[in-house]
Amino acid sequence: MALVPSAAGAREPGASARALGVGDAVQAIGLGTAGLYFNPATLSQIQQYAIDAGYGYDHQRGVHNAHVSISDSQTNPEFAGGVGYTYFRSDRVAASFQGHDVRAALSAMFGSEAVSFGFGAGFRYLKVSGDLASDSVSAPTLDLGALLGVADKFWLGIAGQNLITFSSAHAPRTLGIGAGATVSIVNIGSGVVLDFETKDETLASPAGGIEVVVMNALAIRSGFTWDRGTGQKRMTGGLGYISQFVGVDLGYGHDVTNRDNWLLQSSIRVFLP
Repeated sequence: MALVPSAAGAREPGASARALGVGDAVQAIGLGTAGLYFNPATLSQIQQYAIDAGYGYDHQRGVHNAHVSISDSQTNPEFAGGVGYTYFRSDRVAASFQGHDVRAALSAMFGSEAVSFGFGAGFRYLKVSGDLASDSVSAPTLDLGALLGVADKFWLGIAGQNLITFSSAHAPRTLGIGAGATVSIVNIGSGVVLDFETKDETLASPAGGIEVVVMNALAIRSGFTWDRGTGQKRMTGGLGYISQFVGVDLGYGHDVTNRDNWLLQSSIRVFLP
């Protein structure tokens, strides 16, 4: 039987291409659709109405994914919402699996430009079937998040994910804590994810990243993640193009300890008026 790494601790299929580029250090600077996967409170962080669709690949597990999501924080600036769907599939011999990941989230932001507070809740329904018994799950779970902003420049975020436990392999219970700063054309993020279920001990996976947006159009991203659930130490990078109506993002991560472990995520975003 071919040995395929467990899904435990792995990056969620369909998670934001922008986030991958900055090492997934976005618990405090999610800036929109990444909130569906990292911290639902960040859906309210910027005002936009966006449709996001794309493709990704995890070479270590042979997993392809296709995703689509919609987020709206523009219709009502104090409240935001988002929905998303990801289909993923691995065809590895004797260990193939496929899954459907449905997400929905709501968030609210209160306060002033000087100090703001955001709160969010996310619902997730995950259905996975496969050759291995551990790959067969079908259940809902819940995410909760909070965000503190100071002067719309400095941010602190915290998010509990998969709080209704049903699969340590596909949806381990985690707590993400992050800090970020938005200064002129630069976004900086750092964070740590505490994983309580993948192993017998709690794992702390640190991450950090930076994004520079040139001429309000070209985003250049770089980051690092020590993903202790999979044992990967990923250097990441990405590029993005942003205009008034459309955005294109590409993120890439490569394990510096094993050249066969790499991730790719892409997306096209359409901004509605």
